[in-house]
Amino acid sequence: MFRLPFSLPSLSLLRRFREDRRGNVAVITAFALMPLIGFTGVAVDYSRANSARTALQAALDSTALMLSKEAQKLNATQLNQKATDYFNALFTRSEVKGLSIQPTFQEIAPGSYKIVLTGQGKVDTTFWGLMRIVGLGQDDMQIGATAEVVWGIKKLELALALDNTTSMASQSRMTELKKAAKNLLVTLQKAAQQPDDIKIAIIPYGTDVNIGTGNVSQSWLDWGEFIKGATIKESGWIADGRWMSPPLSVQTWIKSSSSNSDTWDRTGPGSACPFTTSNHGFQCSIGPANTDSSTTSTIPASTDSQQTRKDHAGLICPSRDNGGKSVTATGRLNDRYYNGCWNSREKAEANWYTVATGRNASCGSTVNCSCSGSGSSQVCKQKTYDHIWRPSDAEYGTLVTTTERNNPINQRATPSKSRWNGCVRDRDESYDVADTAPGTIAGTKFQPVQAGNCEGGAGLEPIVSLNSNWTSLSSTIDNMNTGNSGGTPTRYTNVTIGLAWAWHALTSKQPLTEAAAPRPDLDKVIILMTDGDNTRSRVSTSASAIDRRTALACTNAKADGIRIYTVRLMEGNESLLKDCATRPDMYYNVDTASQLNDVFTSIAQNLANLRISK
Repeated sequence: MFRLPFSLPSLSLLRRFREDRRGNVAVITAFALMPLIGFTGVAVDYSRANSARTALQAALDSTALMLSKEAQKLNATQLNQKATDYFNALFTRSEVKGLSIQPTFQEIAPGSYKIVLTGQGKVDTTFWGLMRIVGLGQDDMQIGATAEVVWGIKKLELALALDNTTSMASQSRMTELKKAAKNLLVTLQKAAQQPDDIKIAIIPYGTDVNIGTGNVSQSWLDWGEFIKGATIKESGWIADGRWMSPPLSVQTWIKSSSSNSDTWDRTGPGSACPFTTSNHGFQCSIGPANTDSSTTSTIPASTDSQQTRKDHAGLICPSRDNGGKSVTATGRLNDRYYNGCWNSREKAEANWYTVATGRNASCGSTVNCSCSGSGSSQVCKQKTYDHIWRPSDAEYGTLVTTTERNNPINQRATPSKSRWNGCVRDRDESYDVADTAPGTIAGTKFQPVQAGNCEGGAGLEPIVSLNSNWTSLSSTIDNMNTGNSGGTPTRYTNVTIGLAWAWHALTSKQPLTEAAAPRPDLDKVIILMTDGDNTRSRVSTSASAIDRRTALACTNAKADGIRIYTVRLMEGNESLLKDCATRPDMYYNVDTASQLNDVFTSIAQNLANLRISK
């Protein structure tokens, strides 16, 4: 902008000059030429000023754009200083004097911002200044410009569902995944204008997910139900593979023949272990397998040489299950611990088993047997037992007395939930592919399991709910592992559970409640990465059956407003993952592990994009 002041006194002077007929031609001519020369000079000065203003506008535009990337983090003093520094580095027109710039920043709506940058200065005139002798000129021209940037930065909630199965140990897959994921964090941290602009959840997954032992007291966990009113003979527990549940294979075995039932009744301290891997999927352990994992061929007795303590006597404890007797009702039991034992409650003598009678009656090698009487009246009987699963649990009510419940042997048979190592399995269908909040509806709660691949230093890394603690997030990625070391069992792939928990992390329902409610200025995104086909879920080892669950989870999550990126690393169902992605260009097929970093960088840049609207 310019100001060329033609004042009224100047116009009056010109009028008098025109009307005055005195003087000579030379004088008239000289005076006549002065305005012509002056106005020609104005054009030159105007051109110089206009060039300077154009440069001023360009410098202000660039400065405003640069400020928009960090304005939210700056106070007024810092904003002024940044504006000055950026502008001075860009504007090099030394002929402009008295420069001043003024930035103004405001949030015009949630997630929408505006910065206005004004600049003022002046350019000395050359020819126009000569016109001051006739009252027309001025020594300088004022210039000014304004730049305005309006932008919207959507907040981001991102869940990383990352394959942590055993196959990730090969060909540097886990190493490259950690590098790529940590670089993604760096990119997004730089893009965050405010601490809570970007929040990230991390969901390492295998067959199960580890939600952390800190959730042990949550009401949305289903540990297994005791059937109220059940008798000791009925055991009182639903044998469906949940954390407190007894093995279903034992119940099936007992009911399959009277011989098995008799063997079970006579099993007590010092008896041979009634379990075999071929018949039951496990053997016997000295105590609950998640606390005393050593297997034993006999039921511990008070004089058992394997144990100096006497709080194991008569405990019938299943060892870790190999899954051989898994059925639909229990789900896959591979590498599962049972969190309890049966005790051996001696029955009244009238219920003992008669081994031999008569003058020559003898117990022989029969354990827990004694003889009474003499001569032809001699009788040898073997003790029989009631067996109570987790006998110290309060759920039994009057079926177990307080004295019996406090017995150290029974307490040993009833490990506390504090022994849980944090893993949960798929929910009941169809809740396994939904974000239904856990509640009183059967099947909606999450089922803890004592998974072998959750335990120890090489255990499945616990999930992390949404947060913006970048150091903690980076540490979680560093701690991810593939299991199968130090005796940790193989982890199999269950993409469905990884995707489901990533979805849970992005909603405010239980079990993870950190997410914000959906709104226009908030993106909710999942990055789902796997390096193989589905191989095992809670109920199936059929890849096609698990794929159908994964596809349903994808469809349902997208219908809930979740945007999904999918990354296939070398192996896996390409069609499934393509269809799972929100758009074709949000699916990435990675041929070598070293390419993961480029893929995650590309996704991070897309997510961190600053959208300038003006």
